[in-house]
Parts: sequence; C-alpha cells; structure tokens
Amino acid sequence: MQPFSPLDYQGKGTRLVHWKPQQNGGELALSAPWSEIPTLFSRLATQAVKVRAFTLVPEEGQLRLNLQLETDRAH
Repeated sequence: MQPFSPLDYQGKGTRLVHWKPQQNGGELALSAPWSEIPTLFSRLATQAVKVRAFTLVPEEGQLRLNLQLETDRAH
C-alpha cells in the first residue's frame, strides 16, 4: 500500500476541489471527466485509505466526486 496524499489527485483533467482532513480520514472532493472516474477509484485502491461513501453529480461539464475516506489502519 502507498501512503495517501490528496495532492496525488490533481492533474490529467482532474482538479482537487478540497480536502477536509478528519481524525480517521477525511473528505476529498474532485472535479473530473467521466473517463477519469474509474482510474481514480483504481488509484484509491492502492493507497492506505478506504472509501466509506461517495457521491457523483454533474457540475459545469464535469463530474463532482465527493468521497468520505477512512484511514486503512491495517496497512
């Protein structure tokens, strides 16, 4: 497992909207085209976080992906 960094999700058509750290994880918000969404989830699967919940909504020609992340303490 790789360490998680919200900055890893900036670039290639994806924009980091915000990162709100919390005690055991945080909320990550991204703006991305549909074609990048599967790649984002694949990348998250290699990092030391778990996705607790997510929402995906259209926003200004892109998609807004909000993720509730939890620190994966097993790794």
